[in-house]
Parts: sequence; structure tokens; C-alpha cells
Amino acid sequence: KSAKEADRYARLCVSNDIDGLCLQVAAPLDLIEVGFPPPIAERIINVAIAKKKRSVMMKAFALLHGMNERIHASRGREMMIKAMGYGDEFATAYCRFHHWTQHSDRKPAVESFRVLAEAGDTYAMYYFGHCLHHGSHVERSPELAVKWYTLAAESGHSSAQTTLGWCYSCGFGLPKKSAKDAIKWYMKAAKQGEVNAFSNLASCYEFGLGVTMNLPLAAGWLKKAAALGSLAARHRLGEFYYDGIGVSQSYEIAFRHFFRAAELGHIHAQFRVGLAYESGIGVTANVRQATEWFRKVAGPAEPAPPSSSVDNENDENNDGAEANLGEKNSAAQGASAAAQNL
Repeated sequence: KSAKEADRYARLCVSNDIDGLCLQVAAPLDLIEVGFPPPIAERIINVAIAKKKRSVMMKAFALLHGMNERIHASRGREMMIKAMGYGDEFATAYCRFHHWTQHSDRKPAVESFRVLAEAGDTYAMYYFGHCLHHGSHVERSPELAVKWYTLAAESGHSSAQTTLGWCYSCGFGLPKKSAKDAIKWYMKAAKQGEVNAFSNLASCYEFGLGVTMNLPLAAGWLKKAAALGSLAARHRLGEFYYDGIGVSQSYEIAFRHFFRAAELGHIHAQFRVGLAYESGIGVTANVRQATEWFRKVAGPAEPAPPSSSVDNENDENNDGAEANLGEKNSAAQGASAAAQNL
């Protein structure tokens, strides 16, 4: 009959994955039927509904960002939209920010992050910091970004802890770099199963950044990150096995790691798979397979330039095309090695 008891029963509702509609309609009648006075039943259900909204949002965020969950973007998006449907305010702002709703608009979403952050929502603290970091519909401010990352990190948000560690590693928004503080925050995040913290710790141990160089330990952190779905970690682990860095050298195991990352779209892993099929190192040589993988890396052939007779008709679109030249040049450089192999 206390707030503590209401919280306990609410947690039972959530842990048994009771549907939101059931919480609102059936559960109050069940509680009254077994002897709870209506006001207490109502309080239990209100707490349970609030926890249900939050639990769905937190699960969605974990799937999207690899917070002690294997990254699963499509499932995470589905659950975040579901949390928005339950009325979770952070989920609503998140979906609008990522254009997952019909009425998507980043500027109001960023303002929602600010309001929620100031009210103490750790997820909003982290994401408002992210917006300040990148200047997303708010004036860019590395110092303020670090302020919000720190508040979220100190409240236990593992993605914020990882990002704050990165800030210390390069001095972003801070007076100076601190490899020691970077390691401290990476470790805090890693204890909560944060995939990016695993990857960053692998780099620290590989190159001796803030810690004594330890290649076997670096490989161990890469394995943890790869297990949670990091394609970059999977690709780097393949390189470790290929070169015998911190592990027993094995071209076959290296190929397996390259292939798993390549299947899911990692372009550098796709190139390594192509090289393996071309050379027969780690897998039986297969020129056709090599060509197919190199074509994936090179991308589709560029269309022929328009004839001079229509050039003037496209003048009004030149600004947009010119803005993308840097991106196209970067893509061309990334695919040049594959194109040469074709």
C-alpha cells in the first residue's frame, strides 16, 4: 500500500512483458479482483505503464547502439517507434530526429532533447551533447557537448561514457588530452557491455595509448566488439589473424572474419575477400568470386555524361551536383584499388 509496493508490482508487470494495452485495460481489473483498492491498483498501473514505455525505449537504444546487446538496427528502429507509440518523450524526439515519422523535423527534436536533458533524462543528455558536438540544428559547441556527455556519463549512460572517453583521448572540448581519463571512461562503459568501448580499448592496447601495449588483450577486446556486431572490429580481427597480431596467425580464420563483415556490407572487408579469392590465400582461389567482390567494392559504373545539347537545361541543378563532388571523389579513391583488380 506504499509507493515502494506499487513500484514492486509495476516491475513485475514489466518484467513479464505485459503489453501496454493490457496494462491499461485488463490489469487494473485483475488487481481489483484480487483485493487491491482501486486507487492503489491505479497507482500500480500508472507506474507500470511509465516503466513499460521506458523499458521499450531502452531496449531499442541498446539494439541501435550496441549497449550490451548485439547491434540490430532494424529491430531497434521497430522498438523505438513502438516506444514512441507508448508515448515515451525521448523515443518521440529520437524518431523525429532520424526522420522515422511522418512529421519529422530535426529542429523541434533537438529542442525536445534539450528540455528532457535539463529535466534529468540521461538519454537526452547524451543525445543533446551529440547535437552540440556536431552542430545538428543547434550552434556547435565542443565545450557544451562535453558538459552534457559528462553529466550523462556520470549518471551511468555507457554510450556517453564511451564518447567522453574519446573526447579525453583527442582533447575534444577539453583543455588538454588525457589518455588516462580516456581509459577510465572506456573501462566504465566496457563493464556495461558497450560495443564501441570494446573497440576503443582494443585500439588503446594495440598502440599503447594510456596503457601498456598488449596485443593479445587488444585481440580479446576486438573479439568482444565483433561478437556484439561491430563490422569494423570484425574486419580488424581478420587483419589480426592474417598478420598474426596478438593471435596465432591463420589465413583461414582471417578469411572467415573478413567474409562475415563483407556479407554485411563492410567495404574494406569486401576488398579483402576479393583479394583472398584472387590469391587463394585462406580460401580456394576463384576468379569469378574475386571479380564479384571487387565489383561490390567498385560500385556501379558511372553513367555517361550528358550531351552538350542538354547541358544548359541542367544548369539550375549544378550547385547540388558540385556540393557532392568531394563525396564522389572520396568514394572513387576508396574503390580505385578494386577497379584496378578488375
